Amino acid sequence: MTIFTIVYFVILLCYHACMSLTKKILEDLSTSFVEGKLTLGGVAFYPYELLYKDLGKLAKRNSVYQALRRAEKRGFVRKKIVNEGTYVTLTKFGKDKLKKLKNKPDFDMKVEDKEWDGKYRLVFFDIPEKNRAIRDLLRSRLKELGFVGWQKSVWVGREDVTSKLREFFEKFGLQDYALIIETKDLGSKKLEYFLLSK
Repeated sequence: MTIFTIVYFVILLCYHACMSLTKKILEDLSTSFVEGKLTLGGVAFYPYELLYKDLGKLAKRNSVYQALRRAEKRGFVRKKIVNEGTYVTLTKFGKDKLKKLKNKPDFDMKVEDKEWDGKYRLVFFDIPEKNRAIRDLLRSRLKELGFVGWQKSVWVGREDVTSKLREFFEKFGLQDYALIIETKDLGSKKLEYFLLSK
């Protein structure tokens, strides 16, 4: 595994952790905390400490603090200080972001760890722009499985995920936009060497 691959996966993990923490902040604020709610001008603000405490179960204090700061900076939440207490509320932009996060397509492609069967899987796809979120999800899942992009919409890997990929394309009605081929010979020693070194 190259240093580039390691750095890429670390960045990918950090991004997913950050997005899930942001989603949790928005979800918490979209539901009502019972205790300590403050209403100002018809807008419900919730105690920052309760939110912080709830999120502290999921991540380190510093990560929670950074996620809350980012959410405020991006306009997802608004903070108010009243009588030395800090309160936070979900903005319209934050509600819209939460809707997008909840409606984002997802598909689990996890596979059992087993010995490589000697076959490479080539995945060709030409998913329309209107299905961009699904196309992005597919690329993300392929990367997680160790596939590499040979060209923009041609990916190759060693994991036996042919049936999972077919399920994926069927679930989203995109089976006519994809092709999956299994082969023992890629015809490129350089690519085979790269995949075997992963």
